[in-house]
Amino acid sequence: MQQHETYFTMCLPESEAGNIRHFPLAPGVYLSFIRIHTDFWPVPPQEEADHVLLLNYCLHGRCEVTLSNGKLAYLSDGQFALSLQQLAKPCFYPNSFYEGLEVFLDLELLRETPYLLFAELGIDLSELCRRFRLSDSFCLLPLPERTAELLSCLWKLDGTEDISTMKILLAELLLWLSRQERPDSPHVQYFTPAQVQIAKRVQSILTADLSTEHTAKELAGQFGVSETSLKTYFAGVYGENISAYMRRARMRHAAFLLETTQMKISEIALQTGYDNQSKFAAVFKKAYQQSPLEYRRSKWLEKV
Repeated sequence: MQQHETYFTMCLPESEAGNIRHFPLAPGVYLSFIRIHTDFWPVPPQEEADHVLLLNYCLHGRCEVTLSNGKLAYLSDGQFALSLQQLAKPCFYPNSFYEGLEVFLDLELLRETPYLLFAELGIDLSELCRRFRLSDSFCLLPLPERTAELLSCLWKLDGTEDISTMKILLAELLLWLSRQERPDSPHVQYFTPAQVQIAKRVQSILTADLSTEHTAKELAGQFGVSETSLKTYFAGVYGENISAYMRRARMRHAAFLLETTQMKISEIALQTGYDNQSKFAAVFKKAYQQSPLEYRRSKWLEKV
């Protein structure tokens, strides 16, 4: 963790994992700019609180949100949500990639030490929680033009230390939300920790050896659930069905092997689950707009 005068940057030992720039705007008010390439991220100690109102804006990727009732929900590209958490949890990003904004509001600390800017604007966070019925839900919000503008302006402050503008934009966003009636929220799927654990274990089995095929029926039998339930859990956590997820995983691994090894394309096809090299090449070209050989040549030329 790198400490600066107005913020700190949290990094993992792996340099390619990305970083989180975390700004304490006031006691109990924290804004994070998140750019990561990993599936798991520990929580900075400054985020620990008994009652947290979380504003989460996902630009790209997918993230897991743990609700105060113990259930879990998932946020995807372009979505904005409000939720309550009892404790800040380690962050899970199912697709190992995420860019977005998170605002943590420590409700107990803000009750004990009111933030003057919020008080002057009449922003009542407890009323906001009641209005959006956050005690047991995850509220996905539409993005009317003004909300989208404010979130976009906040995101553009990543890379700066413009604390004053961050405070103003956040206050305006909360003021705007506090004046809205609860909108019709898109349907949200909720999952128990046990259901999510099944999805994660299935993902681990599927990706352990990309040359091996596993059927949903076979996997469902291992975990004692119906095939339909297993597919629902997996799609709910990872945002797509098993076949689409595995196709992307195989193509990512194939691209890595093409770029970093001199393996024959026929061998790479076999390692990624394709007995037919022509079918492998067609799927790869659809994913990367280049044949495997063209992709390899272009990556090697970049290194020259």
